[in-house]
Amino acid sequence: MSTPQGWRTLDVAAVRFAVPGDARAADIQPIDSQVGILRGSGYELIYDYGHAGESLSDNRDEPEFVMHERRIDGRAAVEVSFTASGQPWGAVRLLQVKDGANSLTVRVSCVDQQTCQLATAVFQSVTFTGR
Repeated sequence: MSTPQGWRTLDVAAVRFAVPGDARAADIQPIDSQVGILRGSGYELIYDYGHAGESLSDNRDEPEFVMHERRIDGRAAVEVSFTASGQPWGAVRLLQVKDGANSLTVRVSCVDQQTCQLATAVFQSVTFTGR
């Protein structure tokens, strides 16, 4: 998939994906993986590439929880979505893709379902570079 107009690509370890142009990085100190937080108008995107990712089933008690398998760049992946019960987020979408001993987890939290549609483009843009 091509990068949507106005978006930019991020290279994180052995993976590349697109993010909205207004996404600004927060200053964090990763412990044992490549982690980042990006914030834009009405959303927050957190990525984690390393040996341990977020447990996607931990959110199964959230309203409208849905988990399904899909393919990302030819690899097995799991996508989760649910309605968030806490402020400021009203919707959350997560993607987790295995890469050998590592995995990429991308969490997109949004003020509403409409804003969270940007997660579709982020998830579909994921490619593994093999670095």
